[in-house]
Amino acid sequence: MITIENSGTYPTPVSFSIESQSDNGFVGLVNSQSIIQVGNPAEIDGHAYSKSERLINEGWGTGIGASWKLNQGYIWGRTNEGYHQGGAMTTAEVPPSEGGFVYHRTATTGWGAEQGWTGPSLYQQLPKDSNGVVGADNWEFYAYGRARAETVSDVGIQEYNLTDKDGNHVAGVRFVKNGQTNKSVTVICYVGEQMIWHAQDKRWDVFTGVCDIKKMGNTFSFVIHNLNSGASETINWIEANVNPVTGVTYWNGKYQITGKSTAVMPMYNMVMQFTKLNVDKWSDDPNTFKIGDLIRIDANDNVIRTYLNNVMVLDLQDIGSRPIIAPPGESVITIAQSDFAKIPKVTARIRERWL
Repeated sequence: MITIENSGTYPTPVSFSIESQSDNGFVGLVNSQSIIQVGNPAEIDGHAYSKSERLINEGWGTGIGASWKLNQGYIWGRTNEGYHQGGAMTTAEVPPSEGGFVYHRTATTGWGAEQGWTGPSLYQQLPKDSNGVVGADNWEFYAYGRARAETVSDVGIQEYNLTDKDGNHVAGVRFVKNGQTNKSVTVICYVGEQMIWHAQDKRWDVFTGVCDIKKMGNTFSFVIHNLNSGASETINWIEANVNPVTGVTYWNGKYQITGKSTAVMPMYNMVMQFTKLNVDKWSDDPNTFKIGDLIRIDANDNVIRTYLNNVMVLDLQDIGSRPIIAPPGESVITIAQSDFAKIPKVTARIRERWL
């Protein structure tokens, strides 16, 4: 609100100089008889939208980074049931075959000394998303690896596990060969503490150990690739009250007991990706006026003309705008602006008149 003091004896039109103090959609100037409106009162500051963010995108091209912690993850089998994290893991470059390409993969260099199923794991806590939040309610996990026996005597176990902030299991996939009568690998899908699906891969010659896990709302969707016929198998599961995922574990192990040696099937990972779905975002929409813009409104008895940064912009004037007339003495003019904007700095100018 500004106060005009007209020391003359005759009403006179008021001109204005306005400096925008923030993004703003419009400026309104009102007294008891007239109104001037410049800009668009319907403008908004911005809008919310959702976007997916890839938080882990691992291809092992630069080795095992510091974000991965060795043998500190979650494996489905419990220690007292003969499942252990131990040993060491590095990465290796695989040269291209004819017509192929170079890729990188994990490589186990030590299996640990425990009896039973044992081998190294890699754990990573999810990094913060663009809003600074750790954890994902809706997400998609993808792993491209290998878990395939080359001989009947090969055994091995490979797991991908997703956990919450307290280390509790949310979902995972296990590829395991624990028999020595054929080359088949068994695939098991878990949600929380329960096994929801399993199948034996009889087409061991095409199995590569590739899986997707996706969660939207209460629905889990598992996709196991290249199973049996070479096609994909999709498993859907409904589970309520599931905690957000905050960590990812990769583990592979071999079976060892004193006095007995077992061959280990080839197991490694080439790609791991974790994508957080529906991250809340904010888009700052452009507005008619920006911080620092200078608006000048020149008025005479019948006409107003508006300038933005010294350029005439009559199209920004509302068609109903009329000059504000200051009567002799003191009068008040009210200032209006977009509800998201700061009050602009307004200076009024008059030419006093006498009769």
